[in-house]
Amino acid sequence: MKVADLGCSSGPNTFMAIWHIIETVHGISQQEQLKLPEFEVLLNDLPENDFNFVFKSVPGFYEKLKKERGDMLQERCFIGGVGGSFYHRLFPT
Repeated sequence: MKVADLGCSSGPNTFMAIWHIIETVHGISQQEQLKLPEFEVLLNDLPENDFNFVFKSVPGFYEKLKKERGDMLQERCFIGGVGGSFYHRLFPT
């Protein structure tokens, strides 16, 4: 499952949104007895944005996943960054 946060800035809100998406999909997967998908999370903002804070926050987010949902969920979440304006194409089809 691909998730994109367009205009993620450098705040912690992006990880809160990602957390809620993963929690929702995890709950539905368990309820419906479906295999949990892998999550490819793409964080986007203008190249001028300082992504350092965002990327420094990733290990803490993975730790929260591991602590609250175990290794299996942590190993199914991949986070990357894409610089550029969302008024132009950012991702392949």
